[in-house]
Amino acid sequence: MVPFYGQGMNCGFEDVLILDEILTKHLGPPSGAEQPGRPSPAALEAALAEYSATRGPDAAAMCDLALHNYIEMRSSVTKRSYLVRKTVE
Repeated sequence: MVPFYGQGMNCGFEDVLILDEILTKHLGPPSGAEQPGRPSPAALEAALAEYSATRGPDAAAMCDLALHNYIEMRSSVTKRSYLVRKTVE
């Protein structure tokens, strides 16, 4: 992800939140003070597969938006058509 959309850290926070929700769904809540058991490999695999399926498209979309914003900032801001469009917006 190029850093020209300012959303990298926000995406990271959302990644952590969603991963926590999915792990809790598949593996159960943390056991607190008790010694936690080891999750089964199948449960962990299912959780990570769901996370990848959930976050993959979102991450790809954010990367596309960031790249488009970079291209716009790099070359479009001096074009007359861009300036007119921004004035109208």
